[in-house]
Amino acid sequence: MTVALALVLAGALVVGVSLGLLGAGGSVLAVPVLVFGAGQPMAVAIPTALVVVAVSSIGALLPRLRGRQVRWSVAWQPSARGRRAASRWCELAWEP
Repeated sequence: MTVALALVLAGALVVGVSLGLLGAGGSVLAVPVLVFGAGQPMAVAIPTALVVVAVSSIGALLPRLRGRQVRWSVAWQPSARGRRAASRWCELAWEP
């Protein structure tokens, strides 16, 4: 095993443990590991980290859906606000 591979695996372990314990922050840590450890370009590392976090989130959601532990009326409120804020930001950022 090369030193670079060992560093990438160690970084992946840190990302996985932090995501598992905290439930958030995985992509913030994964992007530097992918860029500096694995040598991926930033344009590839960001979507890769997002896919990993999405899969992890879906994996955590499924058992809670089966157990009817998700209160959708509460979950949709911040989601709707975030969508409105992101939409407004996009309008301002890409205004001609």
